[in-house]
Amino acid sequence: MEEQLRESEEKYRSMVELAPVAIVTMDLKGVVTSCNTFVALSGYSKDEIVGKHFSKIGLLRAKDLPKYVKAFSSIIRGKVPEPFEVRYRHKDGESHVGETYVSLLKKNGKTVGIQSIMMDITEIKKKERAIREGQEKFERLFMNNPEAADYLDPDFHILNVNPRFTELFGYSLDEVKGRHINDVIVPKDKREEAERLDKKSKKGYAYHDTVRKRKDGSLVSVSIAAAPLTVEGQLVGTVGLYKDITERKKA
Repeated sequence: MEEQLRESEEKYRSMVELAPVAIVTMDLKGVVTSCNTFVALSGYSKDEIVGKHFSKIGLLRAKDLPKYVKAFSSIIRGKVPEPFEVRYRHKDGESHVGETYVSLLKKNGKTVGIQSIMMDITEIKKKERAIREGQEKFERLFMNNPEAADYLDPDFHILNVNPRFTELFGYSLDEVKGRHINDVIVPKDKREEAERLDKKSKKGYAYHDTVRKRKDGSLVSVSIAAAPLTVEGQLVGTVGLYKDITERKKA
């Protein structure tokens, strides 16, 4: 039994040490009793972590300490939270974000400490922020464009239109969202032409002078510029711009 216990402990120790996530245990006072690859994630050695209160290591920003001390007290009382984000500083001063899972350590039914498992999600958060900023820039460019614009899904159903589109064609977004663009503004005799333009725009930039139909049934001469939107090589939609060239045609 002793040999089996030793083997079990060795397996657990190896699993903890080799885990690709940070595992830290603390006693009921918040003093770190063990840690694994958190050393690699934080830049601190085990000697700088083990035996110290989690708030005294230098990982947490001073302004965040009260929040985490309060959270620790709550956890000790049995209120284990859902996974949450922890902002911490690497020893070199660089800011990081970790997604943390907490569980209580029990012995004979009594809580003796807590164990936290943390995964560094700094790069994920950076990518999310970059995507969010890119979406915001696209939204501003789309909505403030001086030309009529529509944003279509890969099958050319309308996802969004800008104010100038409403002004030129007379349709609000609520009236056309989800409808195929060719069912909304393409005259019957221009249907085949529109479908050829759709196919071309899936492959790359497409440009064409033609006519389109307003909500009241009248026709307007437009220059259409369409281009595909791709994410990691996958088509996610198409953006079309419509320039009113009525005066140019008259001239």
